[in-house]
Amino acid sequence: MLVVPFLTVSLQAALFLAAVVLLYFIGSHYKLIGNFFTSFFSGGILHFKHGEANKDLNMELAAFSSLHLGVLYFDTNGKCRFHNRSALELLDLKEPPGSVTDILTKFGHIQGIKSLFLMPVNGKSVTFSIRPDRSINFAVKVNMQDTRILNTVIVVQDFTQEELQNKQRKEFVANVSHELKTPITTIKAYTELLLDWGIKEKSKEQIADDIKKIRDDAMRMEALVGDLLLLSSIDGNRRQPKVELIEVEPLIHDLIERFSLQAVEKNIKINCYILNKVPMVFAETESLERAFGNIISNGIKYGVPNGKIDIYISCLIDDVTIKFADNGIGIAQEHLPYIFNRFYRVDNSGTRQHGGTGLGLSIVQELIKMHHGEIFVQSVLGSGTEFTVILPSEGSMYRSTIAAAHDPDFENDLWYKAAKKELLIQAKEYGVKIDDIANVSEADLKVILEQ
Repeated sequence: MLVVPFLTVSLQAALFLAAVVLLYFIGSHYKLIGNFFTSFFSGGILHFKHGEANKDLNMELAAFSSLHLGVLYFDTNGKCRFHNRSALELLDLKEPPGSVTDILTKFGHIQGIKSLFLMPVNGKSVTFSIRPDRSINFAVKVNMQDTRILNTVIVVQDFTQEELQNKQRKEFVANVSHELKTPITTIKAYTELLLDWGIKEKSKEQIADDIKKIRDDAMRMEALVGDLLLLSSIDGNRRQPKVELIEVEPLIHDLIERFSLQAVEKNIKINCYILNKVPMVFAETESLERAFGNIISNGIKYGVPNGKIDIYISCLIDDVTIKFADNGIGIAQEHLPYIFNRFYRVDNSGTRQHGGTGLGLSIVQELIKMHHGEIFVQSVLGSGTEFTVILPSEGSMYRSTIAAAHDPDFENDLWYKAAKKELLIQAKEYGVKIDDIANVSEADLKVILEQ
């Protein structure tokens, strides 16, 4: 018989499920869920009398079988009395373990696992790779009464994404450290040269050359920090861009004018072609200028003398497409899947002859995604590279806004908010009555877009 102080078992199970659902949606604090499981099962809330509890327990815990968290419950004798399907899948077990001993036999060789059973402490767990493509978090709670073990609970969670993100964070820190170390070393070296040799012992030309190198590396660090701050603001949704309807063609022509001097230095010609009638897009002008400017800058930087960059602007179905095609040195196929990764460099030599922070294309991708757009790349080594950016047109953005009107995160998306505001303004101007943005019909939208 299952005895639960103050609560019936069914009510307790309902409360438990509600709490699990709440914890599941907290966010990135996944360990809270495991700790809650272990505390719930082994904190003295559930007690057993005689040998009849197993059937009742499994009935009450049947609801847990489909959870994405693995749960294993062992009684006072170390026998497994409950498991769910997720536990077997996450632990790569073909059949449930019969006892705690079976678990220790299977996983005891992993560092830290035995200590979880021998020196149980609330909230402790071990993360390890169960196979090359999966990492799991393994939490154990052994509930004691004096020197007697009452029960043991194991909670297993899929930590593959968390481990991947942790690895990426470590690589990111290592890359930042490396990128900062190089210019700092240069600045230090030339500063020491000036101090050791003395300014009086060097010619004005030598001093100017040393100071120029110091300045160049200081500017390199400044650019890196600026790129990092931009990425951080995008990742943390801290940017508050001014989103408005703009035309893409004038923006591109302004950029061509801005990069004309650099292009002339390498005798590279930049052409712009408008292939059909192009609708307006919702955008933050500064962000699109930064994204498109990076692509044009790369086309010049990796271009060949007497080369060209052709920019094609068109409308395809309900999207605005901007293609940047150059006939530069191109990119080898093995690099293409990674060129949007942060700090990834095709030129990985120590000379870094083309400069840059290694963050340019990752910033481009993040800015385009922020605009609800996509970016693709094609390249042939020795023949050139094509970057294709696809942005939702004004009409497409209205349709997305209408479809997402009741989404919980609607108000957090500045593009949806800008599209909603503009749609309501135009609807009023053209006599289209809108009571609820979610109920705008295609016919009403057509009336607005045709004006």
